[in-house]
Amino acid sequence: MNSSFQFRDEGNMRYTGVLTNSHFPIVDYEGIHSDPREPLLSTPKCSLVTTHLIDGQEVMVINTHGINFVSVFAFERQMQEIKEKVAHFEGPMVWAGDFNTWAIGRVQILNRVTEELSLEEVRFENESFIKKALGHRLDRVFIRGVDLLSAKALQTKASDHNPLFIEF
Repeated sequence: MNSSFQFRDEGNMRYTGVLTNSHFPIVDYEGIHSDPREPLLSTPKCSLVTTHLIDGQEVMVINTHGINFVSVFAFERQMQEIKEKVAHFEGPMVWAGDFNTWAIGRVQILNRVTEELSLEEVRFENESFIKKALGHRLDRVFIRGVDLLSAKALQTKASDHNPLFIEF
């Protein structure tokens, strides 16, 4: 887990951030906190970059929570920070998360960055179940070097975002 920030709730420490869970061995990992901070609480958003050993091959997984409530320039800075950290990796890659792409400018920035990494966006069977704001999907998945078998969004009441189920 890469914790964005922590707070005390009813005497217990609570953490917020991103978590990547896998039954494949993790051979390397790095947490990234956005340089830009969200207003009010001055908190960063975070990503977790993990490299997994799958059938003898290293596969990079990037789990991102995109910065929100800031300018498009701050969003671009966060995406560029992530790209710079992973650009050296030439193998299979999956980049997923709540990117907070609620405006066309944010979508265009993300598309440009993922194109520079040779990633393709996954399309889902049940796109209507994917969380949207202002007509744009917030949750997205990009892949490179993996064979996509299926991709569907599942409907649940467990979270304000529905899970995305992908088979490779």
